[in-house]
Amino acid sequence: MKERNSLKCPHLGFSIKEAEEYNFTYLWELTDADQFPMFQPGICTVECKEKMIKIIDITLYKYYKFSRDYFEDCKMIFSRDTMSLSLGEYVIAIQQNKYTKKAEFLTNLQYIDGKVVRFCEVPKENDETGQEENK
Repeated sequence: MKERNSLKCPHLGFSIKEAEEYNFTYLWELTDADQFPMFQPGICTVECKEKMIKIIDITLYKYYKFSRDYFEDCKMIFSRDTMSLSLGEYVIAIQQNKYTKKAEFLTNLQYIDGKVVRFCEVPKENDETGQEENK
């Protein structure tokens, strides 16, 4: 039997910082049953376990948030000849600030002051928050 310290934890390549900075870095590995990075008793540490829980929370929350926002922001278009906007295109529009004609036509995203924003996050002129700031 191999010594514990001679075996490598399968989670060494995972990083909380990368999960925070790059939205879907680990999504495939965390959602595919054949690729899932299983916990290895006798090899993985408490720190490893806590790190993986945090990475799963970050990754799946971001995926949930973008997926939900995607459907909230899609416009109701009744032409069957229109190509849809993929979730990847939607994420790129927001994360990389790339406002395309397709995003403009198919979503409620707006391009304001050089930044792509979700229409529901644009402050309204009579918003109480905006009024308090102007007082």
